[in-house]
Amino acid sequence: MVEAKDILLFGGTGTIGRAVLVALQAAGHSVTAVGRTPVDADVFIEADVTSIESLDAAVNGEFDTVMSCLASRTGATADAWEIDH
Repeated sequence: MVEAKDILLFGGTGTIGRAVLVALQAAGHSVTAVGRTPVDADVFIEADVTSIESLDAAVNGEFDTVMSCLASRTGATADAWEIDH
């Protein structure tokens, strides 16, 4: 049996992120999701993941694990670079 963890999940609103969120919760983990659109996480934090200032203001606390399911919204190279850097 896996010990329950407090997990911070970025990108929990997309197709893969929602599936990861559901699987984590089904396994008994507490999930804090960060994104633009609210999801059915244990805790949801609205923040712009492309802005370090937005993330600094929104995300504080201690987590056992940080996961990212972030993806480019448009598929454009510039959009992907904004997420990755």
